[in-house]
Parts: sequence; C-alpha cells; structure tokens
Amino acid sequence: MTEKSTPTAYSADSTELDSFFNNPSTMAIRGDSDFQDVDMENPRRCSRQRLIVGIIVILSIICLVIGIVLISLAKDKKECYSKPAQSHLQNGTASVNPDVCAPSEEATRVSLINFLEKVQAKAFALNPNTLNFKPQTSGEEIRMNFKPYDPTPSEIKRRTDEAWRLLAEINDTNINVGKLKPRERKALSQVKFYLRHVFGQPYDANYYTADWMLGPNFFCWQPICTIGREMSSHLRHFAPRNISDMDVMRNILEAYKKSINQYIENVKHGVRTGMVGSVEECRAGLDSMKDIFSHIATSETGTIQFNLTLRLNSSLLLLRV
Repeated sequence: MTEKSTPTAYSADSTELDSFFNNPSTMAIRGDSDFQDVDMENPRRCSRQRLIVGIIVILSIICLVIGIVLISLAKDKKECYSKPAQSHLQNGTASVNPDVCAPSEEATRVSLINFLEKVQAKAFALNPNTLNFKPQTSGEEIRMNFKPYDPTPSEIKRRTDEAWRLLAEINDTNINVGKLKPRERKALSQVKFYLRHVFGQPYDANYYTADWMLGPNFFCWQPICTIGREMSSHLRHFAPRNISDMDVMRNILEAYKKSINQYIENVKHGVRTGMVGSVEECRAGLDSMKDIFSHIATSETGTIQFNLTLRLNSSLLLLRV
C-alpha cells in the first residue's frame, strides 16, 4: 500500500517555493510558532548611506579649499592696501611692482580715482552736517566747517544741481569699461547711482521731485528725523571752554531752530501748492516724528525753546481742510 503523505510544519508547497525564488530579497523562515522576516535590503541601504556620507565629505573638502583660497586672496589684498607700492630699478629705469590693487591703465587715463575724490569732497562741502562720516576728519575740521542740516529750497536745489552736474561729467567721460578692473567697474557703477540719488540721499534731497514738501513718512527716513543723532555726533566737538565757545554753541542751536522752522514752512508750502499726501500718510509721519522726539512731544517746552512736533502737527492738520 502506498502511504499518503501528510503535510508537516516543515513542508513547503510549490506556491511558497515559487514565491521564494521570485522574491529572494525576503526569505520566510517558518518556525514552530511564528514567522521571522529577514530583510535583504540592508546592504543596499548601507551602500546608499555610505554614498551620501561620501558626497558630504567631498563637498566639505571643496568648501574648505575654497575658503583657504579666499582667505589667502583677502590677505594679499590687505597687504596690498597696507603697503605702498615700492619702486625698483629694472635696466636702469624706475618701475612700480605689479599690484592687484593698483589702478588699471584705463582708470589712470580717465583719472577715475581723482573723480571719486572730487565727488567725496563735494558731497561733504554741500552737506556739512554729515562731516562725522568723512574719513580721517578731525575735530578741528568739524569745528571749522560744520553746519546744521539746511532744508532751504535754494540749498536743496544747489545740492541737486551739483550732483547731477557731476553725474553728467562722468557719463560724458569716454571710459572703456571692459578695460577696468572689477573693483573699478563696481566703483564706477556705485558713484553713478550715488550721484543720481543726490549724493545717496533718496528722501527730501531731489529738488525736482518736490518730496521735500511732503513732510516725514511712516519710517521717518528724512534728514529732519536724524537731527538728534546729528547733534550728538557733532556738538561734542564744540565743548565750550570760554565765553566765545558759548557764543558758537548758541549760534549752532539757533541755526537748528532756523532749519526746523524752514522745514515746517516747506510743509506749509506743499499744502498751499497741492503737494500733499493722504491724511493717513500724514498722520503716520506725524506719529513717527512724535515717537522719535517723544521727549519734546510730551512736553510744552524742550531743552531748546521750541516744540518741533506740536508745530509740525499744526502744519499737517491743514491737509484736512
């Protein structure tokens, strides 16, 4: 008699075998009471992780090399600026060592450096209230040339016309930009932008846009909003030592009073001619002004005997009429 085979716990039918050979990544091992899955994808996952780590390491090395190169270049430029070019003899004639910071032949031909220096000198001459920003300026120079911010329309026009005259001068200069060094091209572009915006002052400086009649804006970026910092950075050079110095200090404070009154008149002139903003805009500018000069806005009299904020408030209220 033939014995009939009975399935046991360790036997596998053809379906299980087909499944095993078709999907070798997972092998089912049947035990007495449970199943255990062994994942064969771990080697692939480990390889992928090693690849990612390798890429990160390579990128880190590249960044390190680039950083070292940039530090080296920066060191060379620093030495170039700190050490003047030295002359030496070659074949009996004097020559200058080649220097990455030396002006190019094209910049020398058009006197670009001289023009930049002229723009700087003219900017501080027309804006003597910013002398503290002038490089290598001395306390004596500030005492001799400092004047408070002047919003007189004729002065605003003079500053605008002079900036645009210098802009026309550099635009009319035949410069081969392709022969300039990168930093020279950058300086040329910056000085044109600087002059186009009236010595880098985008607010209340361009006479022909007439925004000097609009009053302060929401952020109070106008020069009138910074007269406090202007005073603190300049008046320390006028510490009085005798009666004559006290007269100088009094004249400066009176000049500030004149400037503030002139600014108020500019706003009133804007109201009369229709150069006005919305009520919301004016209220926002007024609130910003009060926030900056809070010690004046909250008192009827300040250290200087006039109340800027309250008087400006009365001027801006005309916009509602």
